[in-house]
Amino acid sequence: MMEKKLLELEDFLLEFYGGENIGLVISEAASILGVLIGIKPTALLVNDVMEDGRMLLDGDILKNILEELGIKITIGDVSKFAVHKNNKRMTDSLYEGDEFIYISIDDSLCDELKKNYSVVTDLTEDGVVAEKDRNKWNEANLRVGKLLGYPETAVLEYIKTSGDASYMKSEERQKRMARNRYYVHSEKFEDDEFRKYDLPLNQAILKYLPRIAKSMQADSKKRWLD
Repeated sequence: MMEKKLLELEDFLLEFYGGENIGLVISEAASILGVLIGIKPTALLVNDVMEDGRMLLDGDILKNILEELGIKITIGDVSKFAVHKNNKRMTDSLYEGDEFIYISIDDSLCDELKKNYSVVTDLTEDGVVAEKDRNKWNEANLRVGKLLGYPETAVLEYIKTSGDASYMKSEERQKRMARNRYYVHSEKFEDDEFRKYDLPLNQAILKYLPRIAKSMQADSKKRWLD
């Protein structure tokens, strides 16, 4: 049952985003599968809007697949970071587009992620956090990272260096981001983080989502199973 439903999810995501947006397909699929197999307590998706006006949540196809997999879903506010503002909207859609989507096996964790992520976004303006809000932003980010299942070492380094523009643009950090998926790995614990989070998730993708796995394997610039 689960295997068949995951293949249905794979088909839906590939059809919705298309091969030209394989990065989005991988991101959505990994988030959902991570929740399903217990690597991620929660995940954060966005109701993406395509250029022709189609939205990820239209027709409740994704919602129905998630429900049949036992995954709970909470629809939040429209993302303030939305990048599809000028895309056409379907007049008969139930959604505005670009809403945050919080998913988990546990309803209460969806609400907890929504609450803490709202703090993070509310305190962020144009990528900058006011110094007076820094401690509150740090605490909320730590909770969000834990809820998303990211390795604590990666979350702590992200929080510690978030205000350091030169570090954010450093060549070594850019290289780490280029060779890894899912989140920004830390400098010292990159391999440990990969083995803890990335590797089991990639192995699950290989097992349950063969078409997506094939695309990931073909990308020699990204770490896969090593």
